[in-house]
Amino acid sequence: MILKDKSGHVLYKAGFKTTKESLEHCAKNNIPLSGLCIRKAKVQNAMLDGLIAPNASFWGCDFAGSDMGYANLQRVDFRVSNLENVCFSRSDLTDSDMRGAYFGGVIADGAVFDGVKVSCPSFWGCDLSSLSSLQNLVFLHKGEQEMVLKEQPLVLRYKNAPIIIANNHCLWRSGLYPSGLLPLSARAELFAAKTHLEKILKGTNMQNAKRTMPKIAGQNP
Repeated sequence: MILKDKSGHVLYKAGFKTTKESLEHCAKNNIPLSGLCIRKAKVQNAMLDGLIAPNASFWGCDFAGSDMGYANLQRVDFRVSNLENVCFSRSDLTDSDMRGAYFGGVIADGAVFDGVKVSCPSFWGCDLSSLSSLQNLVFLHKGEQEMVLKEQPLVLRYKNAPIIIANNHCLWRSGLYPSGLLPLSARAELFAAKTHLEKILKGTNMQNAKRTMPKIAGQNP
């Protein structure tokens, strides 16, 4: 198997038969693959911890179930790739292009997503609070309307479609709205969620109020 960069220069050559085996070997042995270019390859369930591949192109690749933690993936082209159940823990994906990539089940605790571009709604299913940083992450709604995140968004999942609140805008179902111009259906869902939360908090407070102090042995009642 021969791995080349975008200009056709050979980065790695060995007797492995598959791209997966070659990438796993390079990751395990800290062999740099800067500018690597592979497209539409199936690299499922690969062990790629520590992969060094800045500026690589993985356009249309299927990385489902792969471990890509502690990796240097800065400025990587992940467009329209399958990232289902991929682990990016502690990886640096600064300025990577992930438009059209599917994020179902992605784990990204401690990862850097600064300047990353995403467009698939599945991205909102990730635990964004676990990221190390997401400064200036760009979500392109329907591939056109940009929503730039400068801080952690509020993602509310209640019954139907999630409501994402960030930078005075709300993303709900097929629309991106200024916070004060939400449609009635979205407002109704927010109000229902608020009522549900208030009931839970009220119930918690009542339980706390009913708690009694534990008796200490030998203490008079």
